[in-house]
Amino acid sequence: MTEENTMNKVKANKKLAIIIIPIIIALIIGGFLGVIYFPKYLEYEKAMELYNSGKYNESIVAFESLNKYKDSPVMVLQNQYSIAVDNLQRENYEEAILQFEKLKGYSNSEELLNESIYSTAQAYENEKEWEKAIDTINPISEYKDSKELIKLYKYNLAKDVAKEENWQQAISLLEEILDYRNSYILYDDYTYYYVLEKANKSDWGGAFELLDAIPNHIEYKELKKDFTYNLAVDKINNRNWDEAIALLNNIDDYKKSSQFKTQHEINSILEINPSFVQIEVPKEPRTVEKLEELLLYMASYNMNKIELVYDSEHRSDYMYTVYADNLYEAFCNAIYEYPDYFPNTGNYDWSYEILDGKTFVNIEFGNPKFNKVNLMDMEKAFHNEAYEIILDLIKDDKLTKNMTEKQRAEVLYRWLAYNLKYDLSLKDVSYTGYGAVINREAVCTGYTTLYNYLCRIIGIDVIAVANVDHIWTLATLDGEKFFIDSTWGDPTPDVKNHVNMEYFAVKDEFLSKSRDWDKEKYSCYK
Repeated sequence: MTEENTMNKVKANKKLAIIIIPIIIALIIGGFLGVIYFPKYLEYEKAMELYNSGKYNESIVAFESLNKYKDSPVMVLQNQYSIAVDNLQRENYEEAILQFEKLKGYSNSEELLNESIYSTAQAYENEKEWEKAIDTINPISEYKDSKELIKLYKYNLAKDVAKEENWQQAISLLEEILDYRNSYILYDDYTYYYVLEKANKSDWGGAFELLDAIPNHIEYKELKKDFTYNLAVDKINNRNWDEAIALLNNIDDYKKSSQFKTQHEINSILEINPSFVQIEVPKEPRTVEKLEELLLYMASYNMNKIELVYDSEHRSDYMYTVYADNLYEAFCNAIYEYPDYFPNTGNYDWSYEILDGKTFVNIEFGNPKFNKVNLMDMEKAFHNEAYEIILDLIKDDKLTKNMTEKQRAEVLYRWLAYNLKYDLSLKDVSYTGYGAVINREAVCTGYTTLYNYLCRIIGIDVIAVANVDHIWTLATLDGEKFFIDSTWGDPTPDVKNHVNMEYFAVKDEFLSKSRDWDKEKYSCYK
């Protein structure tokens, strides 16, 4: 073989090597890659089989282990989506909501999220859990008919809470849907009941303001007067006379409004504070002391009747023994210590009933000698004429701001002796304040009732003292306590312009010589 042939053979071998070596390398690399990727392919196919068979959780684990092989990340999302859809179809709404929230932006997950929330609200609706339904559906108020459903749920919730007498929540709910069904009617009704609830708790300011939300209610005008009056009385009790008078100017003819306005005038002239007992209505009174406070509260506010609500049932034996006895003693104490608060009252009626686990007690003042209409007129006349007496005494300079309390008490003592006479015939009306002030004829009860009321108007603190057949006054004059018997200050038979001063401003050492009484407790007639 020639050298040239040898060279040619070498060259040919080189060319062959150049061709074969890349092929061999490719075969080696391909085989290596096949060793690596073929198992992933198999795993991918297995993950797809799990997905297609509905084994989504297992499929997710399989796809996540492929480390982004092919579209594994997408398939993870698709599996999660399928789980969420499956939960929605199975009415596992809470799980569906949680899953769709994580899938926002994927396929129609946001739409299905809204559908899951909507369906959850409807499930609560079926269970009549209106509050949960409202809270659930509020975030998707623009979805389907959610706005109408929200109104429905609020409407039903308002009616439910109203059954529990939660008027404030019921009103707040209805305020938002007044155009829905008969919501505006329910709103007026529930507001009215809420107004009465505040009034029963003596929250006159709250009742006064709330009432303006229902100006078309049939009882609006009368309740407005009553709340204005009671709010004014509260301000009077707190010595806010100017604010009280501003309120009373709107109801000049209602209850004691005119008397209070006159009282303000007298206060200014004599530079005094009147001595009326300030009482708040006690909650669920049962004891003699608390029932007495209740009766005085009624008298203070010119309330002839009241309904009390006790949050528990009371047995009939308790009501007809203990409660009845306590109420009787309380009435006796009140009417004989404060006859001027009950100028024409002779007795009271009461009744009770058990309803829905509560005890309802009704108390009403009365007088068997006079009908209710006459009693109201007598009450008004008593107050009006008493104030006229004081105004006349001021006008005549017989009562002035420079006088001591004792001097003022004497002026009143003399006035009764000069202007009244003892009724020896003992007519029924003579036992009342009305008989004393209008007829100018009375017995001891009428004398003391009028005298004590006149004293209170000019700022003198008084109560009455009673024994089995007589009643008179215990007054605090310039810080010292004295007994005053205005009945015995007026001679019998009547002597014009004559007064017996022997029984004015005396101590018990003197008075006990002519009468007996319980110095520790002034009890009522037995």
